[in-house]
Amino acid sequence: MAKKKVCVITGSRADYGLLKPLSWRLKEDPEIDFSLLITGSHLLEEFGFSLKAIIEDGFDTSHQIPILSDCKSELKMSQATGIVTQKAAQKLHAIQPDCVVLLGDRYEILGAATAALLLRIPIAHIHGGEITEGAIDESIRHAITKMSHIHFVTTQEHKRRVEQLGEDPQHVFCVGAPALDLIASTPPLSLLDLSKSIEFDLSPKFFLITLHPETLGETSVKTMFTEVCAALTNFNDFKVLWTNSNADTGGAQLNELLAGLPKKFPQQHFVVGSLGSERYYSAIDNCSAVIGNSSSGLIEVPYFKKPTINLGIRQKGRLRGPSVIDANFDCHQISQAIEKALSQSFSNQLDGQSPYGAPGAAQKMHQLIKDMKWKLAPPKPFFDL
Repeated sequence: MAKKKVCVITGSRADYGLLKPLSWRLKEDPEIDFSLLITGSHLLEEFGFSLKAIIEDGFDTSHQIPILSDCKSELKMSQATGIVTQKAAQKLHAIQPDCVVLLGDRYEILGAATAALLLRIPIAHIHGGEITEGAIDESIRHAITKMSHIHFVTTQEHKRRVEQLGEDPQHVFCVGAPALDLIASTPPLSLLDLSKSIEFDLSPKFFLITLHPETLGETSVKTMFTEVCAALTNFNDFKVLWTNSNADTGGAQLNELLAGLPKKFPQQHFVVGSLGSERYYSAIDNCSAVIGNSSSGLIEVPYFKKPTINLGIRQKGRLRGPSVIDANFDCHQISQAIEKALSQSFSNQLDGQSPYGAPGAAQKMHQLIKDMKWKLAPPKPFFDL
């Protein structure tokens, strides 16, 4: 019997970490002909060049789609989406997969999904049905849901929302968050080993910060950066480990601002382009609090019994647990949120429970992909509630 050909598509360090447990399983399955298509910020030096982590993990990296290195404007992002669509079509036509697996809501993933749809390759989409009102990703996520035939969602609420979009409930599977699989299988480094790994002496008291632009918000990246830094002056006894922004409009500007911090405060601030899964989860495990507007603050950080100070509107509408403290990009509000996060009373309520389920998503998705009778994607009826 012929092997099922499954192509996983990744466009950033964020989705790669979530796709890795499933990709490992598919790669090692003798009944699966697995391929990995790599694009987006993985291939950009200014955003951490996370292709290195994929190579270190032992995956074949021969299928690459470079995009524009300069995505500082909406025009450039739009053009990059078109480039991915065109080149992904060529790659997928050559690979001829039985299905494509992709995750989330990024513009480069929209380009890849468009190519697969027009080639009539069935799409299995992960993390559909979620809400992030402060980012253009919101519209992209729902658009990819409508392009896809199989849906792997993280909660019953997200399952209901995908069905509300007209998707057949028989094709919507609640599997939980795949990030929790990776966390469970990644023993964290000690604080000493983490410090050695990044070549910066982290103290037992430090913050882990990741900021991304609000692509549908009105807060400028300069204001975001300035307000966070002003709040941090109230906590000079804490060191700060920053990870670079993503490749959205404004991301490069944020990274330029970040680059100046270690020069001004070499003993307190340290910036890393991309930590990779092991070091990122180790940083969460060892830090005092996670600050920023990344989805990981809501999905992954609760598992570590650590507080998240979630800033601005980028994650507005996304499901969150009691470990998350929301604040605007305002120095005073951020300072108050950090004080609350560091309090013993708040620490006592952190129970390690994520609203996104428990580890096991990769195994469920792997089995569903194997059991599915994949064929040329047929016309998809709208399922009326």
